[in-house]
Amino acid sequence: MPATLCYLTPAVSEIPTPVNPPSPTNPNEAWRNFTVTSPIRACKLRRDDLKRLYRLINEKQIEHRDRVIPRLSRGEQETAEAFNARVVQVRNAFITTVRITGANGQLVTGHGEAFFDSPLLPERIVSIMYDTSFGPSAILKYTPSDRAAV
Repeated sequence: MPATLCYLTPAVSEIPTPVNPPSPTNPNEAWRNFTVTSPIRACKLRRDDLKRLYRLINEKQIEHRDRVIPRLSRGEQETAEAFNARVVQVRNAFITTVRITGANGQLVTGHGEAFFDSPLLPERIVSIMYDTSFGPSAILKYTPSDRAAV
């Protein structure tokens, strides 16, 4: 079964149509605005390769988080302590989640590079999914417009 590499972007109805689209301040942001599906016929990846891919995706997740947090504002009725707790909750929500399916049907989910060193990982991996929207969706009930699912 071929694997699929896919970057997800918001549905067309979720994307506002700007009158004069701004040019990205960072040319590396362009990858966030398209979808690619490519079959991978066969490949052999080591755990270090999976960690490296995680690191690359998670770096983009952290960049997005670091753009979201400064936009948070304290509500009129919100105490400083409550606001600080909300900022921490938002910071902790922006994680990259990994779901691995083994040839025997075993499903393992986790996050962080250390996850790839777990003895619970299947020896033969059929599929692996990196997802940047699970944490914000589950914890904050917010689906980021900049998200990746690989």
